[in-house]
Amino acid sequence: GYKPATHKTWLDSVIKEAGAYNADSTYLLAQLYSQGIGVKKDLNKSLELYDQVAILGSADVEKEITEVQAQIAQARKDKVLERKRQQQAQVRLQQQQKLQAEQEKLRAEQDKLSAEAEKAKQAEANKLALEEKRRRYEAVMLKIKQEQQLIDEQQAAATGKEVAAIDDEI
Repeated sequence: GYKPATHKTWLDSVIKEAGAYNADSTYLLAQLYSQGIGVKKDLNKSLELYDQVAILGSADVEKEITEVQAQIAQARKDKVLERKRQQQAQVRLQQQQKLQAEQEKLRAEQDKLSAEAEKAKQAEANKLALEEKRRRYEAVMLKIKQEQQLIDEQQAAATGKEVAAIDDEI
């Protein structure tokens, strides 16, 4: 039930008396630091204060010292584990970014290959269209040649000559 506005004077007096090596105040302040009540939680400061109480010899604080040491060790383990988790997350992120970059590269290559295939397909279509035009042109030219032969034969028959002269052609 610590309330900063109500208990500030009391906390200041506990801190002052602990500074004067009052064992009870030092013990109380060590508890406050270990719990983070009225002050920022600081296990190292709590351990230091419990050591002072042990030196003063007014209370048996070995149990509290052992508990705070265990909490400090656990906090260190937690920090190491958190650091490992962060490193693993960073590695996963880098792997994911690398994978995305490779996928983008593959997509770009696929797009390039698709574009080349489309270009080749278009070139083949153009070639076929050109061949079709040439075939139709040759067919038309053959028909014109046949019609010209027919005209020449008709003119030859009309004029009595064997083959029409060039100036007879239209």
